[in-house]
Amino acid sequence: MALENPRYRGVAYIAMLLATLIVFWAYWIGLRGGIYFDDTHVIQENPHIQVEQLDRSSLVAAAKSFAAGGREVSMLSFGLNYYLFGEYIFSFKVVNLALHLLTGWLLYLLGVALLSALRGRHDLGAAGDRSVQRFIPLTAAAFWIAAPINLGPVLYISQRMTILASLFTVLGILLYLRIRLSGLRPAPKMGLLAVSTFLCTFLAYHAKENGILLIGYLALVEFVLLQDIDRWVISRIRASMVAKAVVLLCALVAGWLAWEVALPFVERQVHGYDGRDFTLYERVLTQFRAISFYISQVLVPNNAELSMWHDDFPVSKGLLQPVTTLVAIVVIVGLILLALVSIRRNRLISFSIFWFFLGHSLESTFIPLEMVHEHRNYLPSWGILLLLSYVVLSSKMIRPRMALVILGGFWVFNVGVLHARAQIWSNDVVKAGHEARYHPDSPMAQFNYARYLFLAGRTGDTEAAAAAERLLEHNITIDRSSIASEMLLVMLAYTTDIEFKEEWIRRAMDKLETYGYTAVNSRALSGVLEYLQEQKDKVDATPLAPLYKLLEDLDHPQLITLAAVFQLEVQENAEKGLALMERAAERANYRPAYRFNLLRAQIKLRRTEEVCRSLEEIRGLPFEELVMFQKELADVDRFLGDACDPQPL
Repeated sequence: MALENPRYRGVAYIAMLLATLIVFWAYWIGLRGGIYFDDTHVIQENPHIQVEQLDRSSLVAAAKSFAAGGREVSMLSFGLNYYLFGEYIFSFKVVNLALHLLTGWLLYLLGVALLSALRGRHDLGAAGDRSVQRFIPLTAAAFWIAAPINLGPVLYISQRMTILASLFTVLGILLYLRIRLSGLRPAPKMGLLAVSTFLCTFLAYHAKENGILLIGYLALVEFVLLQDIDRWVISRIRASMVAKAVVLLCALVAGWLAWEVALPFVERQVHGYDGRDFTLYERVLTQFRAISFYISQVLVPNNAELSMWHDDFPVSKGLLQPVTTLVAIVVIVGLILLALVSIRRNRLISFSIFWFFLGHSLESTFIPLEMVHEHRNYLPSWGILLLLSYVVLSSKMIRPRMALVILGGFWVFNVGVLHARAQIWSNDVVKAGHEARYHPDSPMAQFNYARYLFLAGRTGDTEAAAAAERLLEHNITIDRSSIASEMLLVMLAYTTDIEFKEEWIRRAMDKLETYGYTAVNSRALSGVLEYLQEQKDKVDATPLAPLYKLLEDLDHPQLITLAAVFQLEVQENAEKGLALMERAAERANYRPAYRFNLLRAQIKLRRTEEVCRSLEEIRGLPFEELVMFQKELADVDRFLGDACDPQPL
């Protein structure tokens, strides 16, 4: 019975549907959990995604509301989510789960298309046996939707960006294969390929930047599965002069792009290490161990190892520091060599391995990101699971039925681990406690748990307050760059009987002078500042004045803005606060967000003449830059009335 046999196709669909329903059940309890980390500013505190009517201004504002810019498709999806279901957190997670399962179905269809293409063009080795070949796409997709390491993108709402980028990437590959192997004439085929590739790449990239890897995946499909690379190269060498000229022109354009675009990009990444507590060399070395860790958790998931936070992952200082660095390098180089050797002998093995490493080529190489995040493994993990399915189902040492039993049992184990992890994520305090217990050297895990102890301490639980102090004091010693623990200790001292220590401020200032702006540091300073604004008549902010004074000298617009707010709202120094707001806008090249910060301050201080001047400058900006602020502009107009209209002579 062939892979395309309608009878088998029906059985496979039923099996995939059953797997989908079981995975949906496994996730269900986790949908009751809360919001985490980036969810706060992406979802909870982002007024632009609160779309109440489907007009152009609201939709564009939602799409452009990601703080760092880009990812418009993902942000628009959050806006539509809010429009359809309101701010109910459960609905955001349900949509994430639905998109995850849809991506799993697309991966199943992609697996069927890939194996059909291979059967028609190349030998699959032992998997050429049709009775075994049928189950490879099904088992790989079923394992992928149930993989515990992929839980983060589903229940961590803002990681919908990862899901959407993966969904459009898989859709683009699937469309490419279907069109490429169709019986269409060359001209319409090339047109459809160009359109589908452009649209899917556009959508994937604007969901998350690593969606650009779709181009690499298409090259992988073409040259590993569909082409004989050596023959392809020889045919180009023997081509006509016109064809050679076209190839040469393409090579020159590629070289120019590499010089003008890729080289500056690499240089920017190297400079990005200035704010990290590891070097480029250390990050690249550590990524060999990180990738080995990902593989281990795909194959044998362990909830004690899996976590939202991996900032405790040891940095590799050299090939033997730790010795597992060299072991990881040997393993990964061995896998890559196996993929290269298998290009002619067994293309599915080659394709699966290259798929995994291609998926990690941006976030797990030289770019100065955090060392380890599980969501980076989301789409790449399908390559490992495809390889696992192939190896087990094609083994000559295991009977086909026994192979299915082994894979079935292993899949049930994965579902069990997934369900247990979803239970942990269903309760924010339980999740924080679990991660703190199993990651004692993770500053973020310890801080996150300390936050819940802090909240309990504020309500009068003295034991919780004391436990929070101990955790945070320990965290200060292991967290080299973040001031979050120091700032939470300050809040703890203000709201409980814990004694305030000036040492916290000195440590925070040392870290800021060394590492400067980070998103975590900015949020920590903002949290304390909001409290000081609310309680300025009840608490003494004098001990914090040197800290916020330091922000004025760090030359980052966000930090200067925080210093300005401290002067305006806490110290009530209007002139200095406005001067700092103006300076922050200047450092930010007068980006609209900083112009509006200045405008709000001027309005609050009733500086009408300055308000009118700022408003005139803002209105002169292009619509695209102001689309996120249309509602605020309307509110300002209503507030000012005709105060800014030219007066008659």
